Amino acid sequence: IMVAISALHKLPEIWGPTAAEFDPKRWLDPSLTKNVSNLNYLPFLTGTRACIGNKVALTEFKVLLSMLIRNFVFQQIEGFQFKKRTLTVNKPHPYLGLLAVSKVEG
Repeated sequence: IMVAISALHKLPEIWGPTAAEFDPKRWLDPSLTKNVSNLNYLPFLTGTRACIGNKVALTEFKVLLSMLIRNFVFQQIEGFQFKKRTLTVNKPHPYLGLLAVSKVEG
């Protein structure tokens, strides 16, 4: 039996009416985040079947993100529409429509 994690991550009852949309600002709303628990947000699963690389992956992501933010300014290309590919694991389309401008001279 497999849990449809991508469906769980898009439930309006948990994530609000814009559950199917990419909205990072969602995490800033305290009334919404109170509904989130380790049983309805499962990017790495939980319990005995949880991903053993969870903490390493999150730490690597934070380091990479901080380096990117420190060294680049990101601008969305005008008129770009975000597309995703639905597979066993959702992936963004290879072209993200972002322009990265270096903050570092040289």
